[in-house]
Amino acid sequence: MTAMANTIHSFSAGGFRSLFLLVFLLQTFLVGASPTVLAERNLVKRVKIKTPVFGQDYNGRVDKGKYLLNLLSLREEDAAEANDGVSVASPFQNPTDVTDNGWDPSFYTNEQFDFEPSYGNHLDKAFADKDFPVDPTEPLFSIYRHSRTFVQNGVEQEGSSLNSALIPPTRSVYANILFPSSGAFLFDNNLSPKENQKETGEGVVPDLNTLSDIAYFQWQAACKLVNAKPKGLKVIYKYYVVHQKSFDTITDVMRTAGIVTVPNWDDKVVFSMDEEGGQAILGTVSGSTVAWMLIQRKEDLGLKTIKEVAVFSTQRDRQKRKFDAYGKEDVMLSLRFILQDVSDN
Repeated sequence: MTAMANTIHSFSAGGFRSLFLLVFLLQTFLVGASPTVLAERNLVKRVKIKTPVFGQDYNGRVDKGKYLLNLLSLREEDAAEANDGVSVASPFQNPTDVTDNGWDPSFYTNEQFDFEPSYGNHLDKAFADKDFPVDPTEPLFSIYRHSRTFVQNGVEQEGSSLNSALIPPTRSVYANILFPSSGAFLFDNNLSPKENQKETGEGVVPDLNTLSDIAYFQWQAACKLVNAKPKGLKVIYKYYVVHQKSFDTITDVMRTAGIVTVPNWDDKVVFSMDEEGGQAILGTVSGSTVAWMLIQRKEDLGLKTIKEVAVFSTQRDRQKRKFDAYGKEDVMLSLRFILQDVSDN
């Protein structure tokens, strides 16, 4: 069985922005790490969890948000019953699933060096929130690159025997920033295997491909590195919403609430999950990733629900712009989700 090795690095000033550039250059020019050969394990295809299909319009987002909130509040067996008898637990429970599926995990710290994260100092006020403080000096920067050749489902490539049927990776990247001692996770820069394969035609999408699954393994590994408890997760940030349909839904929510200009942190707009606006945001790609991370890991993360989501912009030159006049690149919206143990409700 192949064990997952988390490479830990410290790096100097220049930091995350330079690191992102380096990561993508490495993906472009380097061949993946040593192959992960699993033919002897005769892997069985992981069946995608079956869930209802929701409309792509605003009402569909609201319906999906309500569906996710219901699953969040239920224990695993009850959640399966609510999902037409189909388990909602992730089929990927073992850390070795990461490398088995062609992922190369790495962690970077600022323990010995100073660096500037991708968000610079734009989240300082948010991190200083007395109710949900985040220590900005303790981040772990986690990069999971899909850069290893791998064997999947015992599928034989043309002209190859099973023992040599190595599948090429997609060169996709999930890069996030974790604060395990503060119980905080920040979704930062993520390109899924499906997105990258569609754009470049490179590689094969692995069974383990969703951001919610990888984010959990990043959090699990980060907690282990600093001896923190995974169940201590209490706040999740989505820094800069780049997904167009998510952005469109969020702006629809803001307009419905009578908000026409982009709010800064001090004027952030908070939606309870009892409100339609909160449910609509949760039903977007940006929101549902957070929900699925919790829904599929109830045993390890605890029984948690999402209490509220805050919408704001951290970019001073973007604040007070009108939503109708600018796109996502000009607004740079961010989200903060507050989690709550179900037993505390």
